[in-house]
Amino acid sequence: MKADSINLFDFLGNGKTIFEIPVFQRNYEWGKPQCEQLFNDLLTAEKEDQDHFIGAVVYVTDSGKKMSHIYRIIDGQQRLMSLTLLLKAISDIDAENKDEIEEQYLTNKYLDANNHLKLKPVDHDADAFFAVMNGKEYNNPSKVVENYNYFKKRITDSGINTPQLYEAMNHFAMVYIELTNDPGDENPQIIFESLNSTGVSLSASKLSNLLCK
Repeated sequence: MKADSINLFDFLGNGKTIFEIPVFQRNYEWGKPQCEQLFNDLLTAEKEDQDHFIGAVVYVTDSGKKMSHIYRIIDGQQRLMSLTLLLKAISDIDAENKDEIEEQYLTNKYLDANNHLKLKPVDHDADAFFAVMNGKEYNNPSKVVENYNYFKKRITDSGINTPQLYEAMNHFAMVYIELTNDPGDENPQIIFESLNSTGVSLSASKLSNLLCK
């Protein structure tokens, strides 16, 4: 097991990586309160111009085809989906940085798997997610589409230009906990239950220190 703090863009910018949300995970369920808090965190990071801790992500690593890496997300999938939708909303408004955002953090240019997309949601959310990521209409009820549109509206109404918001996302910091399929590694379910048993949010440094003991 490895655990450390990492910048969001360093995490998402890993080449030929698919962040797969396993079939046993719940559907994407974040509502307006959670998305509102995430966007307010972005405004805080932009205003204070300093790092802002946004939580932890736990994943199991595996190897894929064509030298790709599969990160199967055990915890943090709701936040990861929301951050992806927020980045997509910024890229669709910010013509200056659109290509950089999509090529670095949203897609795998040289990997055909998952339609070149870095995030692979559960089947329930797949059609809506692929529609959003490809700029297509999706007319069925979906939290994916609803929250993407929410982020676009907040960006437009914020009065802050999108290059500034994009740069502010560079202040988002998180803790990653990387597990492997090695029988000698920590059990992913035990890690998940440990992180969620107390209901108390930990700082990046405390969480990292706890997991490295």
